Amino acid sequence: MTGHEAAQGATSRPVTLLDVFDQHYRDVHGYLARRVDAHTAEDLASETSRRPTPRPASGSGGPRRGPRPTRR
Repeated sequence: MTGHEAAQGATSRPVTLLDVFDQHYRDVHGYLARRVDAHTAEDLASETSRRPTPRPASGSGGPRRGPRPTRR
């Protein structure tokens, strides 16, 4: 059983990004702490919950706004 399945089954609700953050925070913080000072590791690990995914660059083929054009 994956962590996702365990979290979902335990509460009968969809898994949120906060659930994923909570599940992996110690691993992320530990990785960072081996590479930078403790204060910076804390800041960077916390930042992962604030911006979990990068935004696509403008014109990069990201999600479209509005309906798709129709072919004629």
